[in-house]
Amino acid sequence: YRLLAMHSMEEKVYSRAVTKQAMSHRVADKKQVDRNYSMADLEELYHFERVDMAARPNAAPAEDELLSNLLWSKHKLIFRYHTHETMLDNKTEQDLTEAEKKVAWAQFKSKHHTTGAVAGLGLDILGGGLGPTDSQLSDPDLDS
Repeated sequence: YRLLAMHSMEEKVYSRAVTKQAMSHRVADKKQVDRNYSMADLEELYHFERVDMAARPNAAPAEDELLSNLLWSKHKLIFRYHTHETMLDNKTEQDLTEAEKKVAWAQFKSKHHTTGAVAGLGLDILGGGLGPTDSQLSDPDLDS
């Protein structure tokens, strides 16, 4: 578990980290790319909003004894808690069947009238799936 200040930069960064980690569970990526933040993103990080502590949700008891004691003894200072792992649970009910995946690709191809690699992104969607184009497969720089 993590203790975070409500509506703070720390909470916003944590939320982004969890989102990024969740995406990494679903996407295999061999390269790391730089993250570029806009000025609006940075301004949002520095924005602080006060919260009405009376509006705090009733949480289920924590399984961890130390956290339970902390939640009890410092209840006026802690707005809420959640377990990190539950945010990353695989939602198997949201998995698509192979037939649904084929229909989705057909709809995508039809909507975008794509006739080859997608707009310079190197994604060969007409060749049978979302993946590297033939030229990328022979590119030695992609192997590292």
